[in-house]
Amino acid sequence: MVRILVFLLCLISNMLFGEVVNIATHNFDPFIVLEKDKTYGSMVEIVDAAFAKKGITTKYVEYPWARTALLTEVDKMDVVMPKIVT
Repeated sequence: MVRILVFLLCLISNMLFGEVVNIATHNFDPFIVLEKDKTYGSMVEIVDAAFAKKGITTKYVEYPWARTALLTEVDKMDVVMPKIVT
């Protein structure tokens, strides 16, 4: 899972030097926890660290799962996280 996530982040990071990446997501405790004024969790730490190495900041926005996919398809969001197949 982490390997796939890092691979996708590397692909995206080459296109986005010095920009803000908008990440559509939802609460997925303990991996992603969205609160009023901060976002944290193990996946958030990994994603933030990967983008920070390229000088890219992240912005997490909470949406229902179906809307995250739609917003990404129409280029309103840059990334959907998490995408987990069980």
